[in-house]
Amino acid sequence: MDLIKLKYFIAAAELLNFSKAAEACNITQTAIGKYINKLENEIGCSLFYRTNKGVSLTEAGEKFYSGVKEITRQYEDLLKQIENEKDKILRIGIGGDYLPVNFLKKYKAMNRGISLEVEFKDKDQLINMLERESIDAMIIPDVTMLSENTIGIEKVEIGAAHDVLCCSQESVIKYGSVGKVIENLPLITKAVESEYHEYCRENLKSIYNSTFSDVRVVDTVSNQTTLIALGQGFAIMPKEEMTPIEDMYMEGLGERFTEILLLVYMSKNKNQSLRDLLKFVSKSNSDGESLFG
Repeated sequence: MDLIKLKYFIAAAELLNFSKAAEACNITQTAIGKYINKLENEIGCSLFYRTNKGVSLTEAGEKFYSGVKEITRQYEDLLKQIENEKDKILRIGIGGDYLPVNFLKKYKAMNRGISLEVEFKDKDQLINMLERESIDAMIIPDVTMLSENTIGIEKVEIGAAHDVLCCSQESVIKYGSVGKVIENLPLITKAVESEYHEYCRENLKSIYNSTFSDVRVVDTVSNQTTLIALGQGFAIMPKEEMTPIEDMYMEGLGERFTEILLLVYMSKNKNQSLRDLLKFVSKSNSDGESLFG
């Protein structure tokens, strides 16, 4: 026995008219008649009296109606519970070197019933996950979104990240200046996008008249800071999310490295937790409140 047969039976039982029940269920009268006949054969008794004047429920039909009405109500309640649980999970993708910890902490503090799941991927992977609804939104710097034309994609600014250049004190001493550090060591980054690498090259050239040739892509902030501490490279990281470590040299990079961070999502996504996040961003922006402080 399947739920579709029960749906058609309930419609016929409540309307006591196969033609009207078929219309309500958007099928033909012949089809609904066949479904009800199959249902009667399965349970081994007649559910309707059929006369020239119309149809009415048999005693068995009355009992069956009461039972299946309760079953379908419980089924619908269960579906709602499952859907509500899904809406309590917010899946966020993070791209590039930007880990907006304070932003996510503020949202979580105001929505304590939400379970937050975070994925770290490159932009193209995150876009694909958005389209498949494997994640609800992603946070990425605007420089990596310039060429993105995905249909149905929406984006909203969530704040600015002010970058600093990070390297070891030992590297500055060894090479004599930050400019020489840039020339001799690779950029250590979590971002795989070539647009971002080129953006860094051009802007470092403008600031230091120096640029880098090599890029070393790593998976985590921890790997970045470890390699920096070992003098294996330098990184460009958001000041707001930085936790200084011993012997690390940090230098502000000014307006050229002030990144606008975007919250990117698909307009078709109906997850209530995503809608709540968008309201949180909208209210914070309208109040002039920093989401990263």
